[in-house]
Amino acid sequence: MALFDKSTTNDDLNYKIGLLQDLKSKTRHLRELYSQANQYPVASHLKQICISSDKILKEISVHQDKIAKATVFIDYYIPTTITLLEQYIVIKDNKLTGQENQKIVTTIEAVLPKIKSAFNEFLNHLFSEDNSTIDAEIKVLMNELKNSSN
Repeated sequence: MALFDKSTTNDDLNYKIGLLQDLKSKTRHLRELYSQANQYPVASHLKQICISSDKILKEISVHQDKIAKATVFIDYYIPTTITLLEQYIVIKDNKLTGQENQKIVTTIEAVLPKIKSAFNEFLNHLFSEDNSTIDAEIKVLMNELKNSSN
């Protein structure tokens, strides 16, 4: 479904455009953080988070009906991830060594694989309805082919 279909009201359209712009901006910021953190242990996880975020942005840009599913992702997952990464980078770049700083670094390094998984699961969730529809269409097609060959 296109972003600008005839049934979309101006308020709906403005809301959706705002969410998409917000997601695009946050995804860009994640990529900037990746470039800053590419020499740190979190780089591979952050790269995958960026890839998932890019794919999510692309999917909901094309399918407006999926935007509503992404509000928690846009309003919570990404900003929280950005906050953690910004703090991580500050500590690592400034070589802060205090016990509390090291605890934060260790915690963020431990949680990033889980965040990466959460981003990937959300991406899979966006496609799950499409997969169910395709599966149903395949079953119908197979039945039709079976019936036509009899």
